[in-house]
Amino acid sequence: MIGRAVENVVERSAASGLGVVLGGGDLMRTDNQDNRTAKSGNQLDVDGRYDKVFEVAARMTVRTVDAMLRRHERVLVRILKGNHDHHCSVAIPHHLKAWYRNEPHVEVDIDPGLFWYHRFGKVMLAASRGHETKLQDLPNVMAARRAEDWGLTRFRYAHGFHIHHKRLLGFEASGVVAESHQAPVAQDSLAPRRRVPVRPLAPDHHLPPRLRGGVAGPRGHPRCAARGDGMNAENPKTAAGLRKLPLDLIPPIALVEMAAVLGLGADCPAKAYGRWNWRGAPVEAETYVAALERHMLRWRAGEEIDGQTGVSHLASAMCCLAILRDAQEAGTLIDNRRGSPGVLAVMDRYDASSMPVVRPPAA
Repeated sequence: MIGRAVENVVERSAASGLGVVLGGGDLMRTDNQDNRTAKSGNQLDVDGRYDKVFEVAARMTVRTVDAMLRRHERVLVRILKGNHDHHCSVAIPHHLKAWYRNEPHVEVDIDPGLFWYHRFGKVMLAASRGHETKLQDLPNVMAARRAEDWGLTRFRYAHGFHIHHKRLLGFEASGVVAESHQAPVAQDSLAPRRRVPVRPLAPDHHLPPRLRGGVAGPRGHPRCAARGDGMNAENPKTAAGLRKLPLDLIPPIALVEMAAVLGLGADCPAKAYGRWNWRGAPVEAETYVAALERHMLRWRAGEEIDGQTGVSHLASAMCCLAILRDAQEAGTLIDNRRGSPGVLAVMDRYDASSMPVVRPPAA
């Protein structure tokens, strides 16, 4: 089933010159004949003998690479080491390297390290299982260990795989878009006995329900049940619409006031910035960050309306963020962010879950 699912995903993806097969670690549940974790000796739920499970894992990885070869001109393979498969994560890459020794379009990376890096033009990719280094720390590792690749790229992505909860699935920090992934497999039979909370695992677990492919039909869609506005889930047009971006959820007042602010900036003779000016010439990120903070400071101080524009400070702040994002996508953003080194690590230490509860004084 997993093999067919992988082939289906590959067939639906866009063809390219290079495809990457990235194993997130723990390809096999156990790494020895005892069916226990090597470090803690915890009993593992394994169906079959170790050599049989290894054979299945090897055939599945070959099937995956073959599927990628049918879709992409070249294939790069890297199997990351996990906390359950210290030996398997070394053996499988060597198996693949021997299997494809006469295939010039397949490159198998047999590096046994915990980290994987790859640069493609202006894009930098990085990954690690996450059991030794947290995903939150991976952007700093990328900058420190691959300084040259960091300096030559503008778009950076980090991937982690060691998840035991849903608190952190994706974020953007220090110029890196990071995402953590869960395995598309069911929970083992031993987890309930250890009172591990049951959590559904699916490749698209981090997407809103309406964007998940084939997870639920429109009849039971949460939006249909919650709206109560006569929405007919049986209508084919409604069913198709439920799979698209929910642009109707953007508050109209936000769009109206943002249009007022941007219109003043584009057409006001006193400013004369010009329409879409941030696309015509490079703009610095810190310029809009400073403007954003000024608007927010005045709003927090109790000033609702900007005296220069007559529009809400919140609308002007939203425009700053919108311009930053659009310039970033258009390639005209000069990324001159002045972040404080180590600030992410400090913020993680003062996570809200560990902070003392501060109660307001009694009236």
